[in-house]
Amino acid sequence: QEARAVGEAERQARMEEEAKVAEEERDKMKQARLEQKRKDDEGARRARNKDYHDGEMERLAIRMVPLGVDRHYNKYWFFPVEGRIFLEDPENVYLGYFAAKEQVDLLLQSLNPKGVRERALQKALNNHYKRIIEALQK
Repeated sequence: QEARAVGEAERQARMEEEAKVAEEERDKMKQARLEQKRKDDEGARRARNKDYHDGEMERLAIRMVPLGVDRHYNKYWFFPVEGRIFLEDPENVYLGYFAAKEQVDLLLQSLNPKGVRERALQKALNNHYKRIIEALQK
């Protein structure tokens, strides 16, 4: 009888210990989920702030460096306020511009991705394409 009571008490103590361990594990998992959510929220907030600041800088800044240069060393400039891509020849004699989406698309198609300068220009145009098209449509 007494041995049975001791065995029952040990079993009860083991169950309580297992329940305590399980509770601690649930708490750890919950804390980990909360920490991950906090990190995700912080990352999303930073991304929104970066996008906002990049947009403000693009809107307010005057471009000091051209988008790129083609094989003839013509410089291509984009000014969001003007809503055009300007083309400047190497001698600074001629200044042209692209004012339509179709013209920008043709320019992108005409660039040679094997050329170092035109590949960089193509990459810059693709990176800014959405903003350029939005500015052209205004």
